[in-house]
Amino acid sequence: MSVLFATGLCVTWFADEAEGPATRTSPTLPLVELLAAAILASVSFVWLKALNPAPVPGRNEVFLTVVDCLLFEQCYTVGQGSSVLLNNGAVWPEVALAIKVFGGSVTDLYTVVVAQMAVGVGLVFLIAARFLNAAVAVPAAVFALALLGSFRFASPLVDCSFTFLFSAAAAAALLTFALTTRPLALVIAAVFASHAVNSHVCAVVLLPALVLFSTMAGDSPFWSAGIAGVSYLAASAITSLQALTGNWVALWGSGLWWLAILGVAALVVVGLRFNQSFRSLPSTAKTAVAAVLLVVPYGLGVLVLIVIDHLVRPEYLPPVIAPVSVLAAMLLAKGAGLLAPARIGNWARFLCPMVVSLFCLSLNP
Repeated sequence: MSVLFATGLCVTWFADEAEGPATRTSPTLPLVELLAAAILASVSFVWLKALNPAPVPGRNEVFLTVVDCLLFEQCYTVGQGSSVLLNNGAVWPEVALAIKVFGGSVTDLYTVVVAQMAVGVGLVFLIAARFLNAAVAVPAAVFALALLGSFRFASPLVDCSFTFLFSAAAAAALLTFALTTRPLALVIAAVFASHAVNSHVCAVVLLPALVLFSTMAGDSPFWSAGIAGVSYLAASAITSLQALTGNWVALWGSGLWWLAILGVAALVVVGLRFNQSFRSLPSTAKTAVAAVLLVVPYGLGVLVLIVIDHLVRPEYLPPVIAPVSVLAAMLLAKGAGLLAPARIGNWARFLCPMVVSLFCLSLNP
């Protein structure tokens, strides 16, 4: 924890010496931010490995999903079926297959999962440092680490765990598009969202934000929506064609296809309605709106699971850990900044969320 706190102090001092937040428009990240992200990712890797004991060597249950491919060369682009109608995609089986083909064990796969989550924590830091105030970046990353460590993610290995980095990257790209309207950012967001969903369908909560922001933030809303839709479908077809077609067949067979189409249409209408209003907001407000709109679908999804009497598992949280962490740090920093004297405002914006995030981290089992 001392390393995390010291890293936060250094980043805040850098921002304070620069007379405000680290620049958000620079084409390259300052060296201090990259170094801090590397430190946070390294500490997160050690922390998560300590919380999640490695699987027992020789136990290969996790490779059962790819046994047909390994033994009979019958490789599929679909994962295991989920418990709520849709099939998972092939990202998780493909990772397991690649590790097995190259002679890796279940322990190696475990290490890959933990490393991916650790890199995701570093990415949360970069999101906050780039789009908010550098003072809240380390607290946001620590909040993410606390959420990841609040229950055992990597042991037993689950495909839900693999959605975190993809989801964080999709959220970062969506935020970049919301602030810059660059089409490439929207393409990247769609590709990462596709990989998150095709790791585990819990990440489907990212798709409403993808549709909404393509129309609400774009210079040409219909063109942006088309880019997002085509990019998502193309990435899904390349990685998990069977899952893509199978899920549409499942929606059609269940009679829910009309609800999916109606939902997309409603999001497009809302995005068009608020296009000018959203585009006129300052960047900090856009960041807050983006974080909220990424989290709201998750809350609605949890409500649906409760209504249908389905177990709400903590492993379903990874798709929204990044926006939840950024939003928590942002709100605490805002409150502290309003209450503290102006001369120490930046330090107050760091200390308040940092203390709370470290307390949450200390609660990890």
